[in-house]
Amino acid sequence: MVTFVQTLFLLGSTLAADDLIANGGFEDGIKGWRLINNSGRAELDVDRRTKRKGRQALHLQKTGGAPFDVVRGEVRELQGAERLRVSAFVKGRDVERAFLKFFLWDADEEPLNDAIDIRLLTGSFNWLEAKEEYVVPKEAKSATVMLVMVGEGEIWLDDVQVEKTAGGAPINQASANLVRNGGFEDGSLSDWQTIDNSGSLTANVVSKPAAEGRASLHVAKKGGAPFDVIRTEVARLSAGQKVRVSAKVRGKDLGRAFLKFFAYDDEDESLIEDVDIELLQGTFDWRPIERSWTLPKGTTRGSVMLVFVQGGELWLDDVRVEASGATEEPREKAQPSEPLDKRLSAWLDENAVPISLDFDAEPTDLQPLAEILADVRLVQLGEQTHGDGSTFAAKARLVKYLHEELGFDVIAFESGVYECERANRLFATDASIDDIMLSAIFGIWRVSEVRPLFEYIRKTHQTDRPLRLSGFDLRGSGAGAKELLPEIIAMLEDNDSVSEEDKAALAAMDAALNDGEYRPSATDRHSWRTALERLSQSFEEHADSLTEAHGQDEIDFLRWSLESYADREAFESENGLDAQGEWKSVNERDARMAKNLLWLLEERYPEQKVITWGATFHLMHGAGTIRKGGERFYKGCEPMGEAIDRSLRKKAYTIGFVSHHGRAGMPWAQKFDVPEPREDSLEDQLHRYGQPHLFLDLRGRGPFKRKLFASPLGYARDFEADWSKVVDGLVFIDEMRPSNGR
Repeated sequence: MVTFVQTLFLLGSTLAADDLIANGGFEDGIKGWRLINNSGRAELDVDRRTKRKGRQALHLQKTGGAPFDVVRGEVRELQGAERLRVSAFVKGRDVERAFLKFFLWDADEEPLNDAIDIRLLTGSFNWLEAKEEYVVPKEAKSATVMLVMVGEGEIWLDDVQVEKTAGGAPINQASANLVRNGGFEDGSLSDWQTIDNSGSLTANVVSKPAAEGRASLHVAKKGGAPFDVIRTEVARLSAGQKVRVSAKVRGKDLGRAFLKFFAYDDEDESLIEDVDIELLQGTFDWRPIERSWTLPKGTTRGSVMLVFVQGGELWLDDVRVEASGATEEPREKAQPSEPLDKRLSAWLDENAVPISLDFDAEPTDLQPLAEILADVRLVQLGEQTHGDGSTFAAKARLVKYLHEELGFDVIAFESGVYECERANRLFATDASIDDIMLSAIFGIWRVSEVRPLFEYIRKTHQTDRPLRLSGFDLRGSGAGAKELLPEIIAMLEDNDSVSEEDKAALAAMDAALNDGEYRPSATDRHSWRTALERLSQSFEEHADSLTEAHGQDEIDFLRWSLESYADREAFESENGLDAQGEWKSVNERDARMAKNLLWLLEERYPEQKVITWGATFHLMHGAGTIRKGGERFYKGCEPMGEAIDRSLRKKAYTIGFVSHHGRAGMPWAQKFDVPEPREDSLEDQLHRYGQPHLFLDLRGRGPFKRKLFASPLGYARDFEADWSKVVDGLVFIDEMRPSNGR
């Protein structure tokens, strides 16, 4: 299998030059640098007006998102180099996500360095220096500097240098503060990663209020679980060091958030059990928080994380990690896991189903599911977070099996109803798979692990039994969402029943809903809602003639879509930060999602069997039975799955996913480590069983129908429940891998 880093290597070739990096100041144009334009939307040139030094700088501009594009320059003459300092100056405008990276390669073109990121680049920022230092392994034969553009935006690059240096402390430890951009003074989120699991998190650098300097980070979230994370990496820590982690924080209507510090070894294992710096709740003015640790054996790096559990606003500034007294001690060898109980192992031999994640594998391994799902009409496929590549691969293969072998003919994503349904028209056209995914589903699923499923769906649309795409979310998810109101207005054009004034109001409302935070003034909202109500009234007044022209199914679908749109507008308007109860936003969204899904089952597809794809948090039932620290964590929470369970009972089967170790994260974000599970947790026991991927049916009797620690919800390792009351089955993935861009 070709990895991400191998792919990057194969995309370019080495080039000769007198210096370690050829043309690092771009005074000879782009000579010695190569653009790998995977997206077809990247443009590379030199800019003589915007430069850091000399006559010009490299300028890269890209529109749209994945796949990633790469600009690369080759390094030569590594022989004799023991340490390299890599530095560059970068400037950005509206950068969605990009990275400056450095790779060291052996003779077989295999990457040698794990820490490849020099700097994460996001937002708009003036010239800043990105630098890092690397120890050169003896087997290193070549190296590459890469600018990887994941999303859209503009970046200027200048004064790229790769220099041989003498030994000594790494450059990122020359300063007392090991956190880069801890004060957000460069005006951007560079060096910080946002993991928006809930889809409702916003993070921006603001000038006011600031505790120190000119800027601070402002973070806002709607609703509750799943938790969201903003994190920064601290490289090259050592065992025995005393670290002091501090920050200044300010809060408004905070439900629950934590500032945490993690220490990791060279195998990305988390080494500190008590990671909380402070719990943050309520409303408070700027205050300092801090905590100190002595780093355990094996520590090589760390991470500061702001974990947002419940909604509210928080400002963060002056984040610092200060270390002293490095006294690395030999790391003890990891002790082998205790062997699994023989009776449990025998039960798993008899009942667990080993499965493959290979989309094209023959489905013989999945055949035991046929009996388990024999009387089921709805199969729900969850996920821990929205950056779980291995989970996506497993779900894609399960969908294919359920359609081919068990007669499930509809796949409904946690995405907008209208745009997903309308995407079915595109499968019969020459539209690319990328464009279809962009039109229909949230960006978190426009990734390489899901792409084979959409290619499969296209093939089925050439048969007499297509797999239809649908959605059940309240919110808009794809570019196609913008077509609903124009489509209905065009239908009513012959009747001249929509005034120009209403058209303008509807266009303004639609743009505000689809292009960012929805915060209309009271005057605008009244005007927009009035226009929407008149549009709905006109649609009903002409329903008979529209039905005659377009058919009953089409008009019923558009009527439902228009009703859902009105609910979406009300939800976005009424669920701002000041309107949040602990579960208010979540419950309202999930109630509408349940309503949409039941409409699909009862009205749109009354004869078909349906699959749903979404977060386990939304699909689970029995949320009130989950405990954390002995308390009912989800008390008052009513996810969509509760209503589905009440309506369908045993006709619905919900599958959650759990993992023992690995990494996760979305393609445009830095990846994060899956936390180590508790001893004797569900994941720990299945890991000791020794199979990489398993399916477990929890409806029958068995040793797992009891309270256990497990993490099907966002990798939280402190949730305890009888999970058979929350989901009906589980897929265990021993090693998680993050999702990848196409």
